[in-house]
Amino acid sequence: MMIRARTILALAGAAAVAAAILGGAFVYSGIYDVSAKREHTAPVYFLVHAAMVRAVQVRAASIQVPPLSDPAMRRCGEILFTQHCVQCHGGPGVAPREFALGLRPEATNLAAVGRDWTPAEIYWVIDNGIKMTAMPAWERHLSPHEMWSITAFVKQLPEISPADFRKAAQTASLTAAPPPCIAGGG
Repeated sequence: MMIRARTILALAGAAAVAAAILGGAFVYSGIYDVSAKREHTAPVYFLVHAAMVRAVQVRAASIQVPPLSDPAMRRCGEILFTQHCVQCHGGPGVAPREFALGLRPEATNLAAVGRDWTPAEIYWVIDNGIKMTAMPAWERHLSPHEMWSITAFVKQLPEISPADFRKAAQTASLTAAPPPCIAGGG
């Protein structure tokens, strides 16, 4: 019995060393295309995406979500979304700006995020950003109230029609004044 356990441990150790050597050789070879002209291969994309989703879930689990139903908060989020998010993510009936079409991985459809992610997860991503994507950490640019306002708006995105979003985006782009949450002191 003891010999069998040692054999298994030795084989597992040898497999780990072989995997490390092969992994190092793969990385060092430069064979994997890291250009932004193409998406990752399906297996790499799956692993990176699964790791990101799980990391966000774990880190967002302890975030206390404030009430997000205030219309003024959602309006503030709509204006901030138009100013900071729509360029890369687009919106209902509004395509991302041309430069964002070269992002790899592509910027996420936030209407799907609003439907499938919790408010705490959305807030965490806005606050912290995501490595190896173009998603920045907004903590140094936006107040917590502003990030919660964007979160409230993203949660509302799945119910917004393309016509309503285009109208709101056009109105927000014509607004020279700061959003209500900034003008009111956050």
